[in-house]
Amino acid sequence: MMKKLNLYIVLISLFCASCAKKTFFPKGTSESPNYYAQWFNEHKNEKGEIPSGMNDLWVEHDKKTMSYERGGGAVKKVTNLASNNLHGGRTRSILVSSSDSTRIFVGSVSGGIWRSIDSGNSWTAINDQSSSLSVTCIIENPFNPKEIYYGTGETRGAAQPPGNGIFKSVDGGLTFNRLPSTANNIDMRFCNYMAHSEVDSTTLWVGTASGLYVSKNSGETWTKIKLGSSLSSNISGIISFPDSSIMVSVIGSYRIYKSSKIDSLPFTTVPDALFPKSGLGRVLIANCKAVPNTIYAWFTTNVYTGEADNGVFRSNDGGLTWARTTTEVISVGSAQQAYCQMLGVHPRNPNNVMIGATSARYTRNGGQNWTAFSTGHADNHVFCPTGKNSNELFMGNDGGIYKNNWFTLANNPKDLSKSYASSQYYAGNYGPTGVTCIGGTQDNGTWRYGAGALAKSNGGDGAYSHISQQEPTLAYVATQNGALYRKDNYLSNGGTLTLTPRAGMETVGGAANPLYEGVDFINQYEINYADGKQLYYRTGKGIWRTVDKAISWERLNKKAISNITAVGVTNEKDPTVYLGGVSTFYRIDSAATRADSFVFVNKSSKVSAAMRANAWGNISFHPNDKTTMYVGLSSMTLQPRIWKGINVHTDTMKWTDITGNLPAAMSVYQVQAHPDRPDSILLAATAFGLYYTMDGGKNWLKETRVPNVPIFEMKLRAQDKNVFLFTHGRGVWHLELEDLALIPTDDKLSDIPWNLYPNPANNIVQIVSDFPIRNIQLFDLQGKELLNAENSTSLDIAFLPKGIYFVKIFNENGRFSTKKLIKE
Repeated sequence: MMKKLNLYIVLISLFCASCAKKTFFPKGTSESPNYYAQWFNEHKNEKGEIPSGMNDLWVEHDKKTMSYERGGGAVKKVTNLASNNLHGGRTRSILVSSSDSTRIFVGSVSGGIWRSIDSGNSWTAINDQSSSLSVTCIIENPFNPKEIYYGTGETRGAAQPPGNGIFKSVDGGLTFNRLPSTANNIDMRFCNYMAHSEVDSTTLWVGTASGLYVSKNSGETWTKIKLGSSLSSNISGIISFPDSSIMVSVIGSYRIYKSSKIDSLPFTTVPDALFPKSGLGRVLIANCKAVPNTIYAWFTTNVYTGEADNGVFRSNDGGLTWARTTTEVISVGSAQQAYCQMLGVHPRNPNNVMIGATSARYTRNGGQNWTAFSTGHADNHVFCPTGKNSNELFMGNDGGIYKNNWFTLANNPKDLSKSYASSQYYAGNYGPTGVTCIGGTQDNGTWRYGAGALAKSNGGDGAYSHISQQEPTLAYVATQNGALYRKDNYLSNGGTLTLTPRAGMETVGGAANPLYEGVDFINQYEINYADGKQLYYRTGKGIWRTVDKAISWERLNKKAISNITAVGVTNEKDPTVYLGGVSTFYRIDSAATRADSFVFVNKSSKVSAAMRANAWGNISFHPNDKTTMYVGLSSMTLQPRIWKGINVHTDTMKWTDITGNLPAAMSVYQVQAHPDRPDSILLAATAFGLYYTMDGGKNWLKETRVPNVPIFEMKLRAQDKNVFLFTHGRGVWHLELEDLALIPTDDKLSDIPWNLYPNPANNIVQIVSDFPIRNIQLFDLQGKELLNAENSTSLDIAFLPKGIYFVKIFNENGRFSTKKLIKE
């Protein structure tokens, strides 16, 4: 215990010492799609900022705590349900190895780096315990294909903490390590684009949201480059030419810059008389590899709803002169405020070009005429040839990875997302039995899992989803901006009814509409597990109820209640409903039947100061006590972020901080208690993966079988101890908890230090304690006694098969305690 306490003190001290050196990111620009505003409000700290540089502290904490108490967890099995299914997500970068075109790397903006060794037919995630899984750009050293770099930090549509620099591989992508030179550079938190010199094996460039950098020693050190009069341009594109020159474009500017041919400096502005001067979003640039001086520049708009195109320009002389390819607007859908943009040129034919936003078009005559084609999914981000001499190409978008051919673009592309489990879930829930669940994803709709396969159940941006526990085929699904639907047989996609109670909470027309209550982009509503006919739907002014499968609705609160970010519904037919958020904690009893005043009891003053000051994640309840509540705070605050409340239905409620040694400023989205040991074993879904505690929250350890990915929602089915993780970047996961019902509980010995060494073990296990041991017992997971030793401090387990066991010790007074043991 003392060792853990000292470690916690050290980590907090390191954090406090580093705060003075760290910059905090304010609210993002207006270019990102709708969800970013919601994500920001739910994650900002008390200063209204998203802290940067926390990833390093989180990784350091995990490394130290993973060095002891292995095998102390309660999770028996971990399975990614998306691993053998077509379930891709938002993809920002693609690299095909120049030495082996069957070897491909892709970067998911919240699912990490992936590798295929069979031309994209199957994928493997690598670097899952990295400090950042937000991969935005990938390049290769053309002189040494084993040297690969990727940058991190998504600035457009972000739904995770800032990135954490640039990572490098020297073994062809088998392993990656972060470049130390990017660890403490605040500009390296959002890396947009990278390029490697075509003439020098040690020179590479990175364009970040804060400026352009060059390294001339393979990433050991970096120099910031001035473009015009600015050192802090938001870079939107880089081209590296065979003559050593570099071209750079900037977001929100009509300026394009190009370097000299001598040493890549200085940069000068290319002629810009024809370029648009207003309404600018992102500016993309690309050239033909075989004819490098043929360059295209695509200017996009800065409005969210209009067409993306603001002019495609072509230069045949390396950027000295330019001409607009067509004066007509090229219809590629909404600009999404520079969120989704793609520009690609055929590697050998400079007249073959494609551009994409929410949709895509191509030209075969240098831009005079453009033809629509399918990229497999909306919201396009990246184009990449499959090889130097190939006519095939890869495209990355919000649906994953697709393959097509320049000369058959009219045909539907091939979806290569099988086993590329990078879908970004917002929320979800489980079915009443088996490994069944349903969840909503970013731009990929709502998906159901059952019988070993994923299937799409609804379109749009999927959101909160629920399955009735009484009617197994009844489900409720939602899409962006609060739209809600009922599916009487969600297994068949048929019988969908639109349910959004617009008569009372109309979202069309905005604040000018007298009925307007406002909803989040991904708007929460909760089901009553004891009665699947009941839903509780939050708005910007309160909570609405239906008790008849959403046929009719009524608002439960008379006076407006704002700042709700969490809704809790107790598991009983006439439940108590709780509302939580910044300066918000309300309760209404008998929520299903109450029909008189609908007055909520305001208990906002009864929660802790940290809970009043910060946004809440999801509310969960003790599996055996509906008056005990667990709350995780989604705000990236230095204050405690996991709270346990007892007697929450009374004025005598008491809140206890059980954050323990959880890494500082890490968002906590949900906490669940193990049904067999609810007062000691807890799971925490965080912005950096899954954590667990075996001692009620004093010490938290990492579950390393789950990646360092945001887990926006975690649902526990108590009757069979099944857990479902809905991650934003790595699909949906299923966990089986250990069955501890037959394992003896502690009898007040847990506060006296004792331990097993080694653990895991192969042969002899030593029991180290501060008190005399009278008896030792060893049990398997079914509670069967395997060994019983008196007056001993060791066990010989050489005869046992590999697995999980429990050691129970007794002191001289008959008091006992139990610990978990792993046999390797």
